[in-house]
Amino acid sequence: MSEKKEWVLKAFKGEKVDRVPVGFWHHFTSEDEWLHGFSNPVIIEKNIEGHKRFIREVQPDFIKLMSDGYFAIQIQRLPKTNHFKNWQPFNHSDQIMLG
Repeated sequence: MSEKKEWVLKAFKGEKVDRVPVGFWHHFTSEDEWLHGFSNPVIIEKNIEGHKRFIREVQPDFIKLMSDGYFAIQIQRLPKTNHFKNWQPFNHSDQIMLG
């Protein structure tokens, strides 16, 4: 396991770390290019190269890969706020938290 991964997981578990892990994400393609990645490999390459440059220059502790160009989800309407009242946070021992 990488040092950064161990460090981020420690922070998720509420254990002591030297500083808060930092990660950012960004769309490396324009909104006009979204949904056209399957038909235009240039868009996908632009997205991949944007991520590589970001990781190299910023060196974040963790990343979120943006899947620009592949799909979009249209939300017709947001649920009422009481829809979320029974949601529970992940347990620190859940598989998704352990990687």
